[in-house]
Amino acid sequence: MLTSKERAELRAQANSIETTLMVGKDGVTENVIAEAENLLNARELLLSGNYTCVICQGETVFTSTRRGVAPLLNWLENGTDLAGFSAADRVVGRGAAFLYCLLKVKAVHARVMSLPAADVLKLYGIEAYADTFVNGIINRAGTGPCPFEAAVMGIQSAEEALAAILNTRRQLLKGN
Repeated sequence: MLTSKERAELRAQANSIETTLMVGKDGVTENVIAEAENLLNARELLLSGNYTCVICQGETVFTSTRRGVAPLLNWLENGTDLAGFSAADRVVGRGAAFLYCLLKVKAVHARVMSLPAADVLKLYGIEAYADTFVNGIINRAGTGPCPFEAAVMGIQSAEEALAAILNTRRQLLKGN
């Protein structure tokens, strides 16, 4: 039998353990196991490779070394069917979260994820995990917010967000 002090110490240790998968009321099913494997595979590839984004479902894996929302826009524009896949990404802001919603992924793990991105993913029924949650994503120069996160501020639908993201991309490409 554990003492109350030992229980408190174990609880403190458990609170620092990173959550990788949530198990619902149905318990550990075949689907939960498959989702866990997909998410862990995507995360492992992201951490071990030089990738910015990895999407997995079973033996099917998509990877990218492109930065920002570029790989997500590429998959959307090419009509790549990623419904039910699990994703691992270096950085996920609110703009990227809306794109993941349009791609219909099942779960997203990020090294860094904004809290507004996590809210969007949860609203669309997508599991959201991160090594670090932050209030917002900053731009690459570190001088202000990410232009895509700023572009979707106040937007509530993924379709409207896509239009704002594409417009922002056009403006950024004109400026370069």
